Amino acid sequence: MTLHGSISPSSVTERLATFEDQREGLLRLAYRMLGTVTDAEDVLQEAYLRWDGAALDTLRSPWGYLSTVVTRLCIDRLRNLKREREAYVGPWLPEPWVHGAEDAETLVDLSTGFLMLLETLTPNERAAFVLREAFDLDYADISRMLEAKPATCRQWCRRARQRLAQQSEPRPFDNAAQLLFRDFMTALETADADAAIRLLTEDAIVYTDGGGVVSAARIPVVTPARIARVLIHLRQLQPENYTVRPALINASAGLMGFVDGKLDHVVTGEMRDGRIHRLYVMRNPEKLKHLTRNNGASEPLSGRV
Repeated sequence: MTLHGSISPSSVTERLATFEDQREGLLRLAYRMLGTVTDAEDVLQEAYLRWDGAALDTLRSPWGYLSTVVTRLCIDRLRNLKREREAYVGPWLPEPWVHGAEDAETLVDLSTGFLMLLETLTPNERAAFVLREAFDLDYADISRMLEAKPATCRQWCRRARQRLAQQSEPRPFDNAAQLLFRDFMTALETADADAAIRLLTEDAIVYTDGGGVVSAARIPVVTPARIARVLIHLRQLQPENYTVRPALINASAGLMGFVDGKLDHVVTGEMRDGRIHRLYVMRNPEKLKHLTRNNGASEPLSGRV
């Protein structure tokens, strides 16, 4: 990818149209950097204000300018968000990104597990890594964007790779794993703990994000037996008007749970050796707001799943 290109729009309409042409790429950049759709959208609003007041004849390209602005705004915001996330009630999970199946190939680095790994990086490491690995920028462009020497940017990327390599690589659910997910949900529905346990890896973990706003486990749930027991209990607490819809969430086959037609939670996960290895349950209503505008899901799988 290159940051160079012509730029000429001058009217308000042209400026807005040019910005909208870049919006999708900018949103994906900001989301990779921040892990939340809400914060990413806020960054894009601020970036547009800067774009609207920029002297276009001094800029190299719309993408070059806007991606630089978005990256720097994200770095600043990450430094503030770090303190908030350290004080977060219970496990912090990224906001779910729900999209169409056609995006799966291009969004494999947006899995929930991978975004959680990115949280272990410093803001500069994360920026350099995302720009290099997700957007294929060369170190000369990255150095200009981050206002650092190319050698420093290389070092940030190297540190990021080393730190991420120390963790197990997330393997999001693919479409074939939807059947595994259905079998697991059926086991929960029928309170078949043995069947649920057989579908979990021995070191399976469930992370539930309620943000202190709604009920949720404040520590990860571990061991297959305990996971099965807890999830069966929670399923039994769901009302009769509970429905589930399949959705592609962060490049992973997942489910969206509704009560009275209102989105209640989103579930996605990772698999290993044909079994469920990680489950991520988002219940924090603040992190589900953006999905109520367009949940991107198909019809309910079943009223009783």
